[in-house]
Amino acid sequence: MHKRFRIYSIAFAAFVLIAMLSIAGALGDSHFEDGKVTSFYSEADSDTGYVRKAFIQLESGKQVRVSIPPRVIIKKDSEVVIRVKKTYMFGTMDYQFSVVKNSKK
Repeated sequence: MHKRFRIYSIAFAAFVLIAMLSIAGALGDSHFEDGKVTSFYSEADSDTGYVRKAFIQLESGKQVRVSIPPRVIIKKDSEVVIRVKKTYMFGTMDYQFSVVKNSKK
């Protein structure tokens, strides 16, 4: 009886720890920032074959790398909106492509 209780309590503690880390990592403050596309590249991905990415110069002066969705057409020097998310637990910054404001021709 005692050994089973120990195994169950360790499993429960591990489950609670994993749940806390995943919830705390998902929650955070987010805001939108404007930026300008400076360059592109792609990298290999095991699911789709490749992922398109772009370097964005934000208005705050920081240059970030974001993934571009497959059906979005974007050109160099396009103005875009980026969603910036800061997690509560580790304070990491996550940048996600939101929308193209305009596309220079």
